[in-house]
Amino acid sequence: MQMVKHDSATCAACGGALWFGTKSEGNGWKVYYECDDCGFERRAGRVTVDEVESRDEVRNRAEAMGEQF
Repeated sequence: MQMVKHDSATCAACGGALWFGTKSEGNGWKVYYECDDCGFERRAGRVTVDEVESRDEVRNRAEAMGEQF
């Protein structure tokens, strides 16, 4: 899974930058967030195939999930 640095989300535990990535599964993608500074890791949710029309939309939805941290 390739991780991408989030533009604005920060780790609640240490204040470090958060990175996000998606893992493809049969009917969608699992979205993961992690912090390289303190080791924080969390599955943020999922994006189903029915919700999006392109891979760019998957990335946009995954990035939006970072605002919850």
